[in-house]
Amino acid sequence: MAVPEERRVSLASSMLRDEVDNWWDMIKTSQDVTKMVWMQFEELLLSNYFPEVVRRKKRAEFIHLVQRNMTLTEYAIKFTQLSEYAPNVVVDEQMRAEQFQEGLRLNIRAQVAPFMLRTYSEVVARALVREREMEEAQRLRSKNSRFGGSKKWEQDFKRQKVSHPQQQPRKQEQYSETTDMTKGPRRCYESGEVGHLGSDCPKFQRLAYQPSQR
Repeated sequence: MAVPEERRVSLASSMLRDEVDNWWDMIKTSQDVTKMVWMQFEELLLSNYFPEVVRRKKRAEFIHLVQRNMTLTEYAIKFTQLSEYAPNVVVDEQMRAEQFQEGLRLNIRAQVAPFMLRTYSEVVARALVREREMEEAQRLRSKNSRFGGSKKWEQDFKRQKVSHPQQQPRKQEQYSETTDMTKGPRRCYESGEVGHLGSDCPKFQRLAYQPSQR
């Protein structure tokens, strides 16, 4: 709720504590504060507790303030805090809105500027809408990227199976005298000796080719 200009000084001074409250009591004894306006009170307070060098530094920080990696809410909070040190920069609502808009990130400012908004609250509201749109778009891109990666892996796996079909085990060959697939050494069925088959038996061959006696 907005505080009437004539009540701002009395309300703010009632909230002062400790050393600052004692300072204000001293001020009241030296001058009439009942007619003091807010700008005078603020200048008096800042000049006493914030040296001019600090105030100039804060004013320059406000003038050059840009959003960069801050969220819009973080940027708005810092903008409001620093604007207290530069009342001559934001003398009215339109200048305040323009200063805030100028510091927005380019991808947000480009979507806000065409509306030519004249109040600070309108610029903040429009910028928040744009920020939410960008966050949603990023969320969808991340989601599609995850699903797309899984689908690509599945396609690569299927393509690999086609390129390298699994070999079927060969049928067991029929055992024969010349193809011995059993374990253990070969044994001749003619002589009973180990190391050769019957067809290769030297004894059998000698008998087969021995000339018959007349």
